[in-house]
Amino acid sequence: MADDTPDLVLRRLADLDPSSRRQWLLDHQPVGVSPFHWWLGLIEAAVQCVRYRWAGWRFDGPAVDMEVVALLVECALGRGLPLVHAVDDLVLLSRSALEAGYAMTELPAILRPDEIAQRTLGGFPMSRQEAADRAAHLRSITLTEDDFVRPGEDIAVSLRDLSGTDEYRSARELLDMERALTRIAPIVDLIVDAGLAAEVRAWRDVVPDLETVSESWPTGLSG
Repeated sequence: MADDTPDLVLRRLADLDPSSRRQWLLDHQPVGVSPFHWWLGLIEAAVQCVRYRWAGWRFDGPAVDMEVVALLVECALGRGLPLVHAVDDLVLLSRSALEAGYAMTELPAILRPDEIAQRTLGGFPMSRQEAADRAAHLRSITLTEDDFVRPGEDIAVSLRDLSGTDEYRSARELLDMERALTRIAPIVDLIVDAGLAAEVRAWRDVVPDLETVSESWPTGLSG
């Protein structure tokens, strides 16, 4: 529906009393729209609005602030949005706020580097060693051209069957972990807790080991 566009939703949120925003937002999640894309679209639009204002650009978009972004992320995570998909925006806004002169203590909790890092690592479904071992196992699997979809086969059926396997789920988890670790790189040096910073760096050291694709696998079909 037209009144569910990110621009109009953010304008409405900006006009509401802060105490009413969360319930209004949860009550107005549109039906028939992908929750993933709706929440992510709102977060990205709100981050853009805040950064435009900080940059001093002429901008007539919604007058949202960091608190609105924090609310959107909290609500989205509560509705099942994986944190890895919000990390880019959180890191971008966190760094932008600090560069704009805000003190660390002035940032909403979820925008502080320590909180972003803690939530990221806390969302990982396995330890570093388990992740490295699982990736090594996936790389060790022998694939041939027979494992690829052949001409005339139903791709949808093949993908459905593949997505139900343990190997597919492991590969998706490892890919999300690798992406999250790459995306929090810009804030590693801003983490205040020394132990947490060391843990993040230890995780980033194993990123090359999270690769699940073997160079020995065929790259496609022959003929």
